[in-house]
Amino acid sequence: MNLQGHSGYITSLGLGRQSEYLARPPATMCYIAVDGFILVTPERPDHLFGNVWVFPEPEGPSALRRRAHRAKGLGIALGMSQDPALAWESSKSLKVPSWVQSEASALGYDVEVAQVMTLDPDSLPIQDERDHAKVKMRLATTDADWISVQAMPGIQDTFGGHRDLRSWFLSERRKIVQTGQGQLWVAEHQSSIVAACFVFRDRQLVRLDQLIVHPRMRNRGLGSYVISELSKGFSDCIVVMEPTAGSWRSAMYYKVGYRPVGVAVTLFAST
Repeated sequence: MNLQGHSGYITSLGLGRQSEYLARPPATMCYIAVDGFILVTPERPDHLFGNVWVFPEPEGPSALRRRAHRAKGLGIALGMSQDPALAWESSKSLKVPSWVQSEASALGYDVEVAQVMTLDPDSLPIQDERDHAKVKMRLATTDADWISVQAMPGIQDTFGGHRDLRSWFLSERRKIVQTGQGQLWVAEHQSSIVAACFVFRDRQLVRLDQLIVHPRMRNRGLGSYVISELSKGFSDCIVVMEPTAGSWRSAMYYKVGYRPVGVAVTLFAST
């Protein structure tokens, strides 16, 4: 079942989840449940980016246990090789209740927490263009551009040593870009690509995703410059980013005008 046309339903589950849907590889199956929907991503070398059941924030440990039990049943019924991840978003608090970690561990899940941050246009910093006068921002348009981004050392921060996963993920995102629903922006310095960032948009909702900065260009303000330059073009939109809570990206996005509005929690079955 395709989720197109269910944008109101997605919105009810959180701004971050709605924007994440724009950026994820197209799902081969979307199963609408009473209290959420389950997305099954195409064949991939790792299930980190697929097989996700999204639902409203559980009220407490017993509610989470019920959903975890149901998720296993859904996984079996839908023929999944691994239990689906569990995901929800909370705009009530910027912190995850302490019981979530303990309950998730007892159920056999690892917890990943991201901040849902939106752009406050009034907080965008004034950039000194002289600091990055030799940096050129442009759209990635050629095979060579995509190959350069895939080979960039900085991308290993996201995928570690999983070369197959990195290749698959970028190829799936390129499909989204080719449909006109996304863009890949790159920053060039001395004719080499030294940074990149994806932009996904649907009407007034924009998601900036997967900022990559070459290691030799870090600690020079390049990441901040890239995000600031891209954000300027969407001051009339709701711009969302979802950095891992407590990460350097989270701190950097705050400096360039993004403010936390909630948290997104994902539970992955422990391997």
